[in-house]
Amino acid sequence: MLALGALFGNLLMRMPILLAYLAGVVVALILLNRQRTSAAYLALAGFALLLFFGIVAAFGALIPLLIAPAGMPAARIGVLVSLAALVVNLGSTAGIVCLILALWRGLRPYA
Repeated sequence: MLALGALFGNLLMRMPILLAYLAGVVVALILLNRQRTSAAYLALAGFALLLFFGIVAAFGALIPLLIAPAGMPAARIGVLVSLAALVVNLGSTAGIVCLILALWRGLRPYA
């Protein structure tokens, strides 16, 4: 029950940014429907990655709650939480790079 409360609280705290990412996905899909450019595909990929890893980050709060009762040492739990955070940060960075590339491609004059 504690894990469910932690997950719900974490998702609730992240809800504004998750809704912004979801709005970005919707706008990118509309853009993709109007013009199938690499900028539209990159924007969709960027916002989708940010949304996905934002949701995954909410589950990161569950790692210590699920592993600690199994008797794992605190140092090892810390390492696992750090690795999970690293994966989430790398995925979010990939999403931001996609958005930057989408802007770059969208601002280039057509050749």
